[in-house]
Amino acid sequence: MTKEELKEYLVEEAEYSQEEVDNMSNYELVDNYLTYEGIAGYTQDILDVVAAAFGFNRPNPHLITNVKN
Repeated sequence: MTKEELKEYLVEEAEYSQEEVDNMSNYELVDNYLTYEGIAGYTQDILDVVAAAFGFNRPNPHLITNVKN
């Protein structure tokens, strides 16, 4: 899945508006996807595990919540 496909999914399936999705940070995109899929409250843990498994450091999401691309 690409980032654009994730955004499209949130608009089409999770019923967010395009404007809402366009204004979401990277963290919020993941968090809202997981929440829609019924995995609420575990975004930080999941990102930490993925970062550890793939061997990269991930910044604290509280420092990057306004990052939008």
